[in-house]
Amino acid sequence: MNRRMPQLQVRNLSVYFPVERGIVFRKRIGWLKAVDDISFDVYPGESVGLVGESGCGKSTTAMAIARLQEVNKGEIIFNGRDLLKLSSEELRSARKDLQVIFQDPYSSLDPRMNAFDCIAEPLRVQALRGKKADRQSLSQPVIADKVYRLMDKVGLAKEYAQRYPHEFSGGQRQRIGIARALALSPQLVIADEPVSALDVSIQAQILNLMKDLQGEFGLTYLFIAHNLAVVSNFSDRIIVMYLGTIVEIASSEELYGAPLHPYTRALLSAVPIPDPPQERKRSRTILKGDVPSPLNMRTGCPFADRCPDAKARCQNERPKLSTVKGITAEHQVACYLYDKV
Repeated sequence: MNRRMPQLQVRNLSVYFPVERGIVFRKRIGWLKAVDDISFDVYPGESVGLVGESGCGKSTTAMAIARLQEVNKGEIIFNGRDLLKLSSEELRSARKDLQVIFQDPYSSLDPRMNAFDCIAEPLRVQALRGKKADRQSLSQPVIADKVYRLMDKVGLAKEYAQRYPHEFSGGQRQRIGIARALALSPQLVIADEPVSALDVSIQAQILNLMKDLQGEFGLTYLFIAHNLAVVSNFSDRIIVMYLGTIVEIASSEELYGAPLHPYTRALLSAVPIPDPPQERKRSRTILKGDVPSPLNMRTGCPFADRCPDAKARCQNERPKLSTVKGITAEHQVACYLYDKV
């Protein structure tokens, strides 16, 4: 894995939604800070998990990176180019290398298109709107051959090509979504909770399929999930978000073996252990209170009101994401409980 040059660099990314009041004369009364000044890197060939509670800003971050959500400030540098500064034509070209697998495998597929057309659509759009070389290289026989090969790769028989989304199971629909995401041979795939809408027995199959495809096609994954147990064996590194901010970044082994941030420890304590005796013996971290409203963000640590170890400083100063003394450089935490390097 190349650690010298990140494939994706997110710098000081912020996404705010205006809050308005009034029926006839709308008046802006504030901003909802869905994502508030976050920075992280994703390196070629790795799987990075982005986890946290529902509403913490994970999906908003994913959609902002894919340029499906407007950004208030920051930089999204992909393969050396800031996606926020590209023209429409340049962005269309860059999107060949950056694709998305959506959460709901049913609503993300057009019910009027059969499986073949769903997978072929990105290729047809590229042939129609791309450069002359793209149009010449993506003839109908070429597109058909690629669609059938992708169907085989994701475990769908060629005979299913003319079936419509409602004729498939949830797992099969997600396989179509994965094949569609791979149609343009991307480098980076953003998977926005790709298994949360599936049965537990199907989740493992989809995760194993994605891992196999990563090895075969050299993919990089940004994997969004709210369940730490799902990403434990899938991700090389894990980013933990809370209320629009990043509170901890670490390798999967370090995060599970030695979590630093109190919020991360609380999340891990909620992950069930498949051994009943151990499950009964272990202690849980129960967080008090509710998640604060992103409309009224405090100047200090966003987690301070719920943190069992909060100090006076936490109420007034927001900690920066930094490396902790005695810990590897890849393990960073935003917390005043630790001495920073």
